[in-house]
Amino acid sequence: NNKLDNMQFNKLILLFTLSLTFLFVSGGEQSVNFPLFRWAQNRSKIWITVQVLNVKSPKVEFREEGVLFEGYAGETGKFYRLDLDFLRGIDVENSSWERFDKKFMINIVKKTEEKHWPHLLKSTKKLEEGNMRIDWTRWTVEDRSSSSKKKSKKLDESKKEIVE
Repeated sequence: NNKLDNMQFNKLILLFTLSLTFLFVSGGEQSVNFPLFRWAQNRSKIWITVQVLNVKSPKVEFREEGVLFEGYAGETGKFYRLDLDFLRGIDVENSSWERFDKKFMINIVKKTEEKHWPHLLKSTKKLEEGNMRIDWTRWTVEDRSSSSKKKSKKLDESKKEIVE
């Protein structure tokens, strides 16, 4: 019995030593996963929906022209990181985030209200694993509707001039 306990103890010591060696050699870094995310915008805001379930220990850092998201998936414990450099500046003070069971929302306020950005990021290169999608459920077409209102208003005014 005593020999068996010593053997188990030695195995535990060996496993512990191997674990420490692995951590030391790998720098203690965990594997990083790049989450699928969807984005949409209007004249003043950008919405980013990160598709990670039950995010634990979230970290969100807003920068002048970007955002960093880190968190662990609740069920699997996988570590996710999303580091985005935006095409233009954002309002760091008024941007926010919300955690939900099935997703993580990042609400970005644009620094200046303007027409839609032609793309979200400074770089037009494809992100890791092709993880960026457009969120068509949130996308607004206000530019088209506002220009058609202007056109229709001009037409109405021209009709009045013609009638009078």
